[in-house]
Amino acid sequence: MLPRGFHIHLQFFSTIFGNLLNLTYGLTIGWICIYGNKFHTDSNPLQVPSLNSIELKWIDLSLYIGALIGTVFLTIAGDVFGRKYTLVVLIVPQASAFLLKMLATNATELYIGRFLSGFTAGGSINLIVLYVAELADDKFRGRLNSILPFSITLGTLIIFTSDMFLSFFKIASISLVILTLFLCTYTFFPDTPRQLYKIRRKEQAIQSLQIYRDIRDLEFQTDDCYLIEVKKLRRILKKERGCTFEKNGRATTKSFIISIALIMLNVYVNWFVQFHLTWHPLLDTKILGVGTFRIVIAACQLSGSLLCLLLVDFIERKLLLLVSIFGITLSHIIYVIFVNSRDQTTLPILFVAIAAFSLHFGVYPLTFVLIPEIIQEKIRIYGITFMSCLMWLLMLSFSCVEWTIFNLLNNDTYVGLIIPIIFNIICFVIFSIYVPPTKKKSYHEIFTHLNLGVE
Repeated sequence: MLPRGFHIHLQFFSTIFGNLLNLTYGLTIGWICIYGNKFHTDSNPLQVPSLNSIELKWIDLSLYIGALIGTVFLTIAGDVFGRKYTLVVLIVPQASAFLLKMLATNATELYIGRFLSGFTAGGSINLIVLYVAELADDKFRGRLNSILPFSITLGTLIIFTSDMFLSFFKIASISLVILTLFLCTYTFFPDTPRQLYKIRRKEQAIQSLQIYRDIRDLEFQTDDCYLIEVKKLRRILKKERGCTFEKNGRATTKSFIISIALIMLNVYVNWFVQFHLTWHPLLDTKILGVGTFRIVIAACQLSGSLLCLLLVDFIERKLLLLVSIFGITLSHIIYVIFVNSRDQTTLPILFVAIAAFSLHFGVYPLTFVLIPEIIQEKIRIYGITFMSCLMWLLMLSFSCVEWTIFNLLNNDTYVGLIIPIIFNIICFVIFSIYVPPTKKKSYHEIFTHLNLGVE
């Protein structure tokens, strides 16, 4: 028998070990930042014949195409077979992806490797978000959801740091070690009670309920805690009833407006940071080498994610979002100063560092925290999947036209400053007006606030 309160530790352990899969996605992000430029020459680490700009672009795009497909396909698979089992199976495509990137001899094999990485990332991110939404205690839901973005940024820092000391093949092998650790740990945790009950594994659902909700004396079915939890599980197998669309349309509309604004801001600023880590000539800064510059920015990202993880259950999400947007806007102002002054000393590091820290302090992690909290429970799977697909589609679109956007921001000071700031102000207003208090509140309380505008 587990000690009282240990179920909270189990929620954290299962989330941490489950996110080892997403840590390998962070390695994938860092991989393209480091090696994207090196495939222009025949002396690249894989000895692949030099690739032209179109082939390099397809290496980039194949990740997002795979993520779009993986999000839809694997979410359906997780709903049918269970989230845990689907996540465990994803070891196969992810390991295959890294092996292909280690042993590739031509561009096609790199395309396939990147596609498989995206396929795994799309599925694992969406499944983990749904997993935590069904598993988490209200008091710790923010921190549990924040582990996912923290894992991704940690993976990015690991590969940037490793690039300074390890060979290409040793770096690639790190991912295989992480996947092995994921298999040896996460496999022993049960799926969520809700998902097990939904796929009619009722005995396993009760066992999972006993583990994750600290319910012990199941034979005494008059126990209030037991009755409440089982009633939640039974609701899934019944036809969803309650408010009609006309009654809850206000809450649904608000939740989608907040979610879309979060996704758009997240994707734009994330692209802004990643683009400068991969392609931008400011990597030739006078005071830092390329490798050190990347490590500094990745450390800023990780610091922001860690700070958000520590604060998210103690400070309202809205306040974190607004502070994050303020920092992002400040980075845009510094960026315009840099474009006009061409200062190659401190400004390049400063504006990317502020953008990276501000994004990961609020907007980026809260995308994974807020969206599952505010989307109505009976459409949560479809709503989260739609938002994930929108995120990958926008990332694909930005990747297609990134140089056009970059030239526009650099050649026209007013466009480079005014458009991002206007967009930031719009997001600031949306979040100020619509984001409900969600800290330590149940889904029902959040929905009520969205629908009626009261706590």
